[in-house]
Amino acid sequence: LQPAGTVEFAYGSPYLLSLGLPTYLTALVWLAGPLSGLLIQPIIGIYSDICTSPLGRRRPFLLGGGAIVVVSIVMIAYSKEFAVALAGNGGKTLEITHDLTIVVAVVGFYLLDFSINAVQASCRSLIVDVAPMGQQSVANGWAGTMIGVGNVLGFFMGYIDLPTLFPLLGSTQLKALCTVAILVFSSTVITTCIATRESRLPLSNGTRKAWYAPLWEIAAAFRRIPRPVQTVCNVQGIAWLGWFPYLFYATAWI
Repeated sequence: LQPAGTVEFAYGSPYLLSLGLPTYLTALVWLAGPLSGLLIQPIIGIYSDICTSPLGRRRPFLLGGGAIVVVSIVMIAYSKEFAVALAGNGGKTLEITHDLTIVVAVVGFYLLDFSINAVQASCRSLIVDVAPMGQQSVANGWAGTMIGVGNVLGFFMGYIDLPTLFPLLGSTQLKALCTVAILVFSSTVITTCIATRESRLPLSNGTRKAWYAPLWEIAAAFRRIPRPVQTVCNVQGIAWLGWFPYLFYATAWI
């Protein structure tokens, strides 16, 4: 998952600025990150808890979110090509094609943020479900290690001149990076889904509530958060308030 995030963190702002999107509007694009984290992760978590799919509770959301990740990366990498196809040749101006390119790229980034959070929620829940109680700390430790390794490798791939060394990956650095991200992400998701065994939730346990009931549970849970947990959440919120802008604007500033 981290190589896909690298595409967004390292190349997101410079790419949008290169398309002509005003700097102040990029803030609205990166609003997708915290917005998707606030909405998607708890929603995916609670709906996967009651999922009765033969594949298990987490893997259907992992596969669905993974498919959207791939589609969104393709939209970002080939936003200009999509815009040309949408504009057609019927007297369309270059200005319309340019505007469509920005729209496709922005929609791609929004889909990427929302789908990444769906995959993250599924993976974190899968660790809790599958790993025995005595191995929970080890499993989470390995997960954190792999996140770090993925970040290092993802940014290192951005350093390499991929179009020159591997022209089949894409004609530009962004396209080549997106291709690598898709290959790595798809292979790891498929491997996880094949190698992991989940217990199917009995149908009687998954069909008692209306589809909208979990949404009310999430809203009610915010009012019942214990004080220590609320304090931790406040610290996390303030920390991310300072760190999040740096993640996206540092590359454009440098």
